[in-house]
Amino acid sequence: MKMKTIHILLVINDVIHIELLGQAFENRSSLMTQTTVTNLIDARACLAKYSPDLVVVDYDLMDGKGTTLIGADSAQVSIPVLVLTNYEDEKVAREVIKFGASDCLVKSEATLVNMPYICERALRVWRYIREQKKTGEVDPILTYYDSLTGLPNRVLFKDRLMLEIAHAERNNTILAVMFLDLDGFEEICDTLGKCIGEQLLIEVAKRFVNTVRKNDTVTRHGEYEFTLLLPGITHAEDAAEMANKINETVRQPITLESHELHITTSIGIALYPVDSNDADILLKNADIAMYHAKDQGRDNFQFYKTPLQSNAYARMAMVDDLRKAIKQEEFMVYYQPQMDIKSGRIVGMEALARWRHPDKGIVYPAEFMNIAERTRMIVPLGEMILKTACAQNKAWRDAGFTPLRVAVNLSDLQFNQQNLIEMVVQVLKETGMEPNLLELEVTENTSMRNADASSYKMRELVDVGVRITIDDLGTGLCSLSYLKKFPLSTLKIDRSFVNEVIFDVNDSVIIIALIAMAKNLNLKIVAEGVETEEQLNFLKQQDCDEIQGFLFSKPVTADEFEKLLVQDKLL
Repeated sequence: MKMKTIHILLVINDVIHIELLGQAFENRSSLMTQTTVTNLIDARACLAKYSPDLVVVDYDLMDGKGTTLIGADSAQVSIPVLVLTNYEDEKVAREVIKFGASDCLVKSEATLVNMPYICERALRVWRYIREQKKTGEVDPILTYYDSLTGLPNRVLFKDRLMLEIAHAERNNTILAVMFLDLDGFEEICDTLGKCIGEQLLIEVAKRFVNTVRKNDTVTRHGEYEFTLLLPGITHAEDAAEMANKINETVRQPITLESHELHITTSIGIALYPVDSNDADILLKNADIAMYHAKDQGRDNFQFYKTPLQSNAYARMAMVDDLRKAIKQEEFMVYYQPQMDIKSGRIVGMEALARWRHPDKGIVYPAEFMNIAERTRMIVPLGEMILKTACAQNKAWRDAGFTPLRVAVNLSDLQFNQQNLIEMVVQVLKETGMEPNLLELEVTENTSMRNADASSYKMRELVDVGVRITIDDLGTGLCSLSYLKKFPLSTLKIDRSFVNEVIFDVNDSVIIIALIAMAKNLNLKIVAEGVETEEQLNFLKQQDCDEIQGFLFSKPVTADEFEKLLVQDKLL
């Protein structure tokens, strides 16, 4: 019998999470298809068009809350819905469940990479609950026991687990929680029917009970999932020994109605207090370990391990931290002086973001800017940097210092946002800084992505009174013909050419050509990344206008920059 393909609708607002989920479904399930959208409008259209079996939706979407996709009447929810949140929030979880969602999950590496399994289980539990409801009124005893196997159910398991945790805490002992999933059970049901499947569950339940100790608790957790509570163990090896016994017992053939059946189980193990002292988290960690056992080929057990800091996990953690950082104003602006080569004096500065991470200390842009761009968090972050830099420059102007230009980088996303002009005008109005003291830096590649549109946008900015700089000159595809069309004031030589200018003839030739081009276009030219006297002398000989780099100063805080101004430090 051919197994039915499950269709999942993913409503996810983050490109990194979309990428991880796509890889998870591609790698782990040939019996699942998925449609991915990023907003509620497209999601509603897909619900009508595809009639998916299950929905996974972000709680926070660009056009509203994911819970609105479920509807107002939780009784009318016709398919399981899993809601993903960025943080553990009891209030949000209650709201999600009230709307009729099957579960509220906190996004993590384990959650996303195991989403195919989570979806399969959600469907099984959904079907299991629906079948229970069809029987009408439930006997009070079934509140705590499974009607098919007679085992305790998840409600009673949770009660016993909390009691045993309290007992273990008092007696300073260890307990283990196991999550068991029957490998291949669904295929047996699809081939031989539901009746054989139920008989198989009854037989497996008996084997579990006959294998464990008298004071252990075996529970039917879902359609073909079981949990096991082992209190009072002294070593992790005790849990491993029990898991081996269970695997060996289940592995033995089972004969039902002349069919010899072979089935195995994948087991995940979490330990109290090593992996958590919370009942829900222990069960969740055992569940995660069970997924790992399946990844290792099934028919084995695995202990829970803290997720490795893979690139994907690190990126996801960074996304969550970035959201918190912007909300909690953890970013600050550093300033790197720009020096006039002839006078040796400070004539401007570049504003650069620094993140005061509560655990990691100062985090540099190379570690977070790319993710901020991909998740669109660069927009509020960029506006904060611009506003802070302009306000600080105005404060120095009001304090009597010589007027200085402040250069602020615009990312590709910022430069192309529709309200850029309005945002810049508003910032200048709020801070009171003269527009001609603001330089907006656009990379060569950004300016050339749509050169005609870039030229128009630049002219709008120039009309406001600000200056435009092409950053990273020499690294992109900007042609002389378009440089002539752009209303520029400055060209900035990328540090990669300055680094090797003394030792690499090609780099020196490129710099000579770039400086000559700037002079022919009547543009100021700035070399960044100047770190040695030899580099400075070469740039002087080629009549470069300005430099910035560690030779004079690294990027510093506003207070440290002000000390440089007070000292009137020279190059």
